[in-house]
Amino acid sequence: MRDNYILHHKNGAEVISAEEIIFNAMEQENSGIEPHYAFVDYKTKEPLTPPGWLVWSTWEDGAGVCYRHPETGRWGIVTGWQADFCYA
Repeated sequence: MRDNYILHHKNGAEVISAEEIIFNAMEQENSGIEPHYAFVDYKTKEPLTPPGWLVWSTWEDGAGVCYRHPETGRWGIVTGWQADFCYA
């Protein structure tokens, strides 16, 4: 897993760490927000990841979703374009 992600905003760029991304997802989980976004295989339209929390979505950088692996409890981060995710 990469340690840092660069997000481009209207007023400049921001570097966020994997720890900040996971913390954001944990805050969403603790606030009662259900995980909804899964990375999808574009050919079969089947989810490739468990549902996760949307952490960012930008025009230039696409989207980032953080999910918790159901068997191990470890966190994962997946990135892609907004169309790479489905509402699960």
